[in-house]
Parts: sequence; C-alpha cells; structure tokens
Amino acid sequence: MLSLALTRLVFAGRIRRQRALARAGEPVEPLTGGQVTVSVRTLTAIAMAIAFTL
Repeated sequence: MLSLALTRLVFAGRIRRQRALARAGEPVEPLTGGQVTVSVRTLTAIAMAIAFTL
C-alpha cells in the first residue's frame, strides 16, 4: 500500500493532467509502452526499497 502511495506521488503531475482532461469531458491520453514500463519499474523499485529497509 505504501509503494502505491509513493508511486502516485512520483506521477502526480500526469495524474493531475489526466484528471483535468476527464473533468473537462475530453478523452484521456492513452499510456504508451514506455510510460507503462517506467510506471512498473518505478513501482517495483519503490517496493524493493521498502522491503530492504524493513
């Protein structure tokens, strides 16, 4: 749960832009393969860092 919260902080700018688009009634931008890769690797790195510190 902590790793998801930290990942959300890392990607707060993108999340904010997507929410603004959705609220304005415009379609959200789809994720590219590179963005998915970065997201998964960031989540994995944060989870591993938490595991090593415990």
